[in-house]
Amino acid sequence: MAGSDVLNDSWICNISDWTFELFPIPPEDCALWQTVESVFELENETKTETVDSELTYLRFRNLSRFWIQRVFVPIISFVGVVGNLLTIAIMTRRHMRSSTNNYLTGLAISDMLYLVCILILSIAHYSGMTDFHHINYWRLWPYTLLLTDACSNTSVWLTVTFTIERYIAVCHPIKGKVYCTESRAKKVVITVALICCCLTLPTPFEWTVIEVTEPLTNKTTVQPTFSELGMNILYRNVYYWLCVSLFVFIPLILLTVFNFFLIRSVRASKIQRNTMTRRRNNRNYSRQESKITIMLIAVVVLFTVCQLPTAVLLVYTTFHPQIPMTRGLGNIFNFLMAINSAGNFILYCVLSQQYRRTFSQIFFPCLKTRLVRLHVDEMIPSLMLLVILDTLALSSTLE
Repeated sequence: MAGSDVLNDSWICNISDWTFELFPIPPEDCALWQTVESVFELENETKTETVDSELTYLRFRNLSRFWIQRVFVPIISFVGVVGNLLTIAIMTRRHMRSSTNNYLTGLAISDMLYLVCILILSIAHYSGMTDFHHINYWRLWPYTLLLTDACSNTSVWLTVTFTIERYIAVCHPIKGKVYCTESRAKKVVITVALICCCLTLPTPFEWTVIEVTEPLTNKTTVQPTFSELGMNILYRNVYYWLCVSLFVFIPLILLTVFNFFLIRSVRASKIQRNTMTRRRNNRNYSRQESKITIMLIAVVVLFTVCQLPTAVLLVYTTFHPQIPMTRGLGNIFNFLMAINSAGNFILYCVLSQQYRRTFSQIFFPCLKTRLVRLHVDEMIPSLMLLVILDTLALSSTLE
């Protein structure tokens, strides 16, 4: 309406002096016409910029979808599945069993299943997948989505539970001997997995597979669409905020709080042990506990870095409509979650000497004899020193 008012006002300017053509040329002293002309140019520039930005966002979304779904997801899924299988094989060895490693084994299983599921879901982005002969894939697609969400949510809460378990073991060691046991850890892992699966059960019922026949080509295609339940506004709002609260915001808050206290307690305990005692056994125990804690803190940091962008995007899209830009960012942030599922294996290799040693013993048995020999060689000087000291003590006693 504002633009039409300016257009009507322009006719006041010396209309008799104008040359009436398809694009009339205004007099130079008509300031109001110059204003109208600038408004038209501004509107055209705005429309052009809007179209260009939309095309840029569409191009960004399509490129992110191509590179992430077709290229990077298969690579990271393969690497992650292999790494998690190795972690399961190592953590379940007899000498590696502990309450913490039970949590890490459960985390490796859920991460591995998550990577397999997102690899299956990424197939939907390949050309020709909507053809009718792929209808069985689309019938299984909602259940794959269910398993994907269940595994992702299980990984989230397993990360929270082993952080709490580590906090109890380090900050309250007496209670840790009671609560931080292998049997209790197994029960917690199974309970977390069952609860997460139950909370994601409605997912496949949100979708239905329909067949669409094009009238011109008479070609039938298959595509998923929201079911009656999935289009229910009340259900979507309640279930959406329930999932976001339980699997995004609350876990991030708990991880931040417990890691803060965990890091502070580890530093305080280290200072206290160094000042109160110099016994070698206590120093070794403190060093071993610190290494385990540092490794778990690194796992939590990786989890937070990879999950936080998704949480921010969820908050943003709650109050703003979806655009190609947010969809492209969603592809990138989902890929960060895949990196989180595949990256724990690297952290274990870098930060855990016991993990590396067990890995070498399982997959490179020829190194086992060499490691034992090196260990014996390192112990020989200490044993010789003990023998000499015992001999000196015995001779002095005889004298």
